[in-house]
Amino acid sequence: MNALGNLKIGTRLAWGFGLLLTLLIGLGGIAARQAQMIYDALDYYAANTTPSLQAVKVWQDQMDDMRTLQATHIMTHTDAGMAAIEASIQHAGSKVRQAVSDYEKLLSDAEDKRLWQEVVVTSNAAIAGWDKLRAISRLTLNDPAKAEEARALFVGEAQAQYRAASSAIDKEWDFNVALARPRSTAPWP
Repeated sequence: MNALGNLKIGTRLAWGFGLLLTLLIGLGGIAARQAQMIYDALDYYAANTTPSLQAVKVWQDQMDDMRTLQATHIMTHTDAGMAAIEASIQHAGSKVRQAVSDYEKLLSDAEDKRLWQEVVVTSNAAIAGWDKLRAISRLTLNDPAKAEEARALFVGEAQAQYRAASSAIDKEWDFNVALARPRSTAPWP
């Protein structure tokens, strides 16, 4: 301690300033590292999580629209009305298929791929099931007795296909939410 007292004031100030400068540079390095971590997390959300969740939402919205339109089709009593609804269902089915296909480039790991493949299979089955329902629903225009058969198919097989697709989509949603969670709750190093 006595050696510090023997130093000239200018030397002591230079050492103090050097120590302060070293601490500031260290603090700046820590701040830059933390800013990079924040940027990486935001980039991950912007590049992966947000597009994935948006895609899954489109799947569910379009499947829900198709289901509602199918019910409307069964209750419609005009050829023109049915044709318009069929066009809307065709459009919704195309949007589902395209959105599911586009998701392939967002796959993050093997589990994501497995869940996605389940969505592909179940959504395609639900979309294909519409052809059978449409054929019977169309018959109700000329044969009102077919309305009960159409309703039974709608609440039976078509509903099971919709629920399977909806469940697969929900699993994909939950998976993507779980991927986002660890990043948002990660402790600061």
